[in-house]
Amino acid sequence: MKDKTYELIEKLYIEMQEGFRKVNSDIARLEHDHGEKLDALFDFQVAQEETNKKVLSSLDSLDTRLGNVEGRLGNVERIVSSHSKKLDEHSAKLDKLDREVSKHTVQLQRIEDKLETHDIQIHVLDKTKAGIK
Repeated sequence: MKDKTYELIEKLYIEMQEGFRKVNSDIARLEHDHGEKLDALFDFQVAQEETNKKVLSSLDSLDTRLGNVEGRLGNVERIVSSHSKKLDEHSAKLDKLDREVSKHTVQLQRIEDKLETHDIQIHVLDKTKAGIK
């Protein structure tokens, strides 16, 4: 029975050794695979940091340009406001002139009407003087 126990222990020992070799092989494979993946992730992180730097630099540049545009827009708004005030002033003056022109047009029409009446009267007088009926 000692021999069978020894054989059983030896068999278990061999199976355990094979299991350990398999586990060690699996661990080595996992370390290799994960090492490659970690290297790839590290390379990606470095590339991403470079991309982020470029993007931040571009954003800073755009921010500066936007500030310049906003400054110019402020100047344009002041100019437009000034022109709007002048336009309002000119519109008021034009309205006043339009009212004056309307008054003068009415007065001229009345004068023309009177002239027409006087022309008729002068014509009649001329005919009367000449003895023409």
